[in-house]
Amino acid sequence: MNDTSSTNFPSKSPVRILHAVPSLGLANGVAAVVMNWYREIDRSKVQFDFLVCYEREKSYESEIKKLGGRVYTMPSPRRRPLGFLASAYKIFKEGNYSVFHSHVTQYNFLFFPLARIYGVKKIILHSHNPKYSDSKIKGFFAGLMLACVKNMADVKAACSEKAGDFLFGKNAKYEILNNAVDCKKFAFNPHKRAEIRAKLGLGESDLVLGHIGRFCEQKNQLFLLDVFAELLKRRPDCKLIMAGMGPLEQATKEKAKSLGMEKNTLFMGVYDKPEDLYRAMDIFVLPSLYEGFGLVAAEAQACGLPCFISDEVPDNVHIIHTFKISLKNSPARWADIILANTKTFIRKDESLTIEQAGFGVKSIINKLNDFYGTALNEK
Repeated sequence: MNDTSSTNFPSKSPVRILHAVPSLGLANGVAAVVMNWYREIDRSKVQFDFLVCYEREKSYESEIKKLGGRVYTMPSPRRRPLGFLASAYKIFKEGNYSVFHSHVTQYNFLFFPLARIYGVKKIILHSHNPKYSDSKIKGFFAGLMLACVKNMADVKAACSEKAGDFLFGKNAKYEILNNAVDCKKFAFNPHKRAEIRAKLGLGESDLVLGHIGRFCEQKNQLFLLDVFAELLKRRPDCKLIMAGMGPLEQATKEKAKSLGMEKNTLFMGVYDKPEDLYRAMDIFVLPSLYEGFGLVAAEAQACGLPCFISDEVPDNVHIIHTFKISLKNSPARWADIILANTKTFIRKDESLTIEQAGFGVKSIINKLNDFYGTALNEK
């Protein structure tokens, strides 16, 4: 963690790009996307630094430092508003950044003017969600603050039309930049599957559902438990893997216990190797109330899993072996649809399919290089 009061900022070569992210936590989808870019991009020409307002979770910070980047963790704007302002001022004044790529909707009312004042060539505003916040009050103020500076962005980007239309408007001009999947990393391996299932105490014949995501209202895990309860009535050998952390984690655990499903439910926390969890699963479920894209569903598809996805998730995540289910359907109906579409399913690796569909890291990096190159070369 860098102390912004005593930072020696890097020179202009390689080109430094500052990313503002909501979190660098291992469970954060936006952080996972940007890290996929960072690992693959030519770091002799382009380097990423990261600005995060506060961090409480296990994060990518150590990996970023190994790759040559820096992490600037700013004080909480609520608890230390003056410290927050001073940190932002120093980062932009001394950072010599060519591009500021913001993946957040909050705080741009401060970041964008500072970027402009201190010579950032291009400001990029990137939409990752079709909603500001689960909280109506937070969402209202986030939208209000962003509206004041939104037009200062030189480049507008989004991970889907749904996310782009929400932030910029249906008739606005913005760039679609697909979320990148490290397809090779998530390739299905049957030998690894057997190894991980044995490690987790899962039987070979067990039907294993899985879900990876932050425990919060958006991800709708409490509804997923209702679906799982219905599945257990039909298939007592069902197991459920849930990985992640968040404000509703304890409530989810308590509900699983109250439904008598604690022995059938595995809470994995923030798992360092999510690819192993995908390999152990038989089915992936994403019942989100809203998503900008749904990266975990794309990762699951690369690993050859049939994916059952709510109708509130954007269509571009449906690549292969996916099933869209309305959230208006009952948990019992979800259970019936899941079982009906997995009885004869034969799993195989689909990592190349996801790559060829334009979601592989390398294809995204080619576009990103053009994206940043255009941003730097335009006058």
